[in-house]
Amino acid sequence: MFGRATEVSQFNELLVTGQHVKGMRLFDQVSKDPALCNLVLDSVVMSNANQSDPSLHTPHGLQTTNAARSMLAISGFPAGVPLLRFITLYSFSLRKRGLSAEDVRIKARSLPVLPDPVAALHAAFAAGDVGVAGAVLARIALDGGIPAAAHAVLRYTLYDLGKLGHHFALAVSFLEAAQALGLPRGLLPIANLGFFLAESMKGIRPIDIPPLDAAAVAPSAPRLAEAVETGAFDAVEDQIRALLAARRTDDAVRPLLVAASADPGFLGHTLILAHAIRRAAPFLEPAENFHLFWKAYRTLVSRFGYPEFLRLGPSPAVEREAVMSALRASLQHKTPPAEVTLRQALEAGVPLDEVLGTIVNAYGHWTVGEKEHTIALLGAAVETARCGCRSDASIRTLYGAGRVRARDAGPGPPLLRRGLRAVHVLPEPRPPTRRTSSDRFDSDWFQRSGPVPRGPRRGSPLGVDARGRGERRAFERRPRLLGTARRAPFCQRPRAAPRREGFRP
Repeated sequence: MFGRATEVSQFNELLVTGQHVKGMRLFDQVSKDPALCNLVLDSVVMSNANQSDPSLHTPHGLQTTNAARSMLAISGFPAGVPLLRFITLYSFSLRKRGLSAEDVRIKARSLPVLPDPVAALHAAFAAGDVGVAGAVLARIALDGGIPAAAHAVLRYTLYDLGKLGHHFALAVSFLEAAQALGLPRGLLPIANLGFFLAESMKGIRPIDIPPLDAAAVAPSAPRLAEAVETGAFDAVEDQIRALLAARRTDDAVRPLLVAASADPGFLGHTLILAHAIRRAAPFLEPAENFHLFWKAYRTLVSRFGYPEFLRLGPSPAVEREAVMSALRASLQHKTPPAEVTLRQALEAGVPLDEVLGTIVNAYGHWTVGEKEHTIALLGAAVETARCGCRSDASIRTLYGAGRVRARDAGPGPPLLRRGLRAVHVLPEPRPPTRRTSSDRFDSDWFQRSGPVPRGPRRGSPLGVDARGRGERRAFERRPRLLGTARRAPFCQRPRAAPRREGFRP
């Protein structure tokens, strides 16, 4: 046992130094034990909580890790090992801070006694003081626990949720990691959350959140669902106020989750934000939740309710094993469609957790592009499907998890249809090759010369029309002109730095 614990410690050091070759070789040895897999997952969470990249306004490393963590809880061992391996390899590609939980604890303990820590934290956020914000937030967590720190930081994010809700969703992801790790290890993601919010929300002015008035109606979840479907927003406001005053946050957010599952938004940001609102509601007061919920109901989605064609019908006369075989096949091939097999499995009485586990297990064998949004969307869909009653969860499974599926695209690589765009997916057994497109898109133009062919691109180019469902158009990439300057001879170009072992993010 002592030897295996030493292997985990060595794996932690390799995560810090970025030696991915040795790290993945050691992972293949350690991942055979389910108990050690949990330790590896905690190490990945701790490592990704230290993500730091000046070129990224909103890092998605911890959101991706938390989504994979929730899916691994469904998948189990050994089916979830491929997904765990994927998220571990992904961790090596992230830039990290040289910070530890013990460093954060020492810095937080060294602060003088603050008469109002929450006011000091909000002042540090507004001033953009990164170091003070991280230390004060960690001190609040040490003195009052993670819920106290969560309330203080989420209250400030209500002043500006950010573009596509990035500020709020980012805060929720770091708080989830802190809860999963517990104190004192959870101080590391809490301090990094203070760093990020001080950088991204500098200069945000506070807003007044009035206290919640007394409810004029009796709280009723069915009445709220009926009111949003008919568009009676006066009744919606009254029901939200009544449900939140009774602290029935899940009943208040359920119609919003259903609507967000029907339309996940660009790269799934709508569903991810709705899921973050549900996760953050227990940390906020009823008045703060009402401010957040009422804004989300008015601006986040445009349609509410269940489409009639997706309601489950009677049980089909098909054997259960045949239905599950069709479901596994639809997650990797073009036919039959995943919506049909998901419907058949749920109508046949297959438990929801078994259906979700099948989706996660099939997903773990793929190597995907734009993995941050893909895994975060699938994690939000899976968690949304598990909350609430069975009928709601079944429909949301058809909407959310059914949109994230692998399909065969003929002679080229398969496609992962995700919201409004298509992302190229390569199964692991196949070589990661791709046909070179025409010179019109895959070439650089130099003055007084012709096109210079390039290698295959990684991911979609900038300028893809999101409304076009992924097809390429003539204005995707314009010719890049280098002006009148001519290229220097090869002998005069600076030599590239020697490559080190490990990724350079």
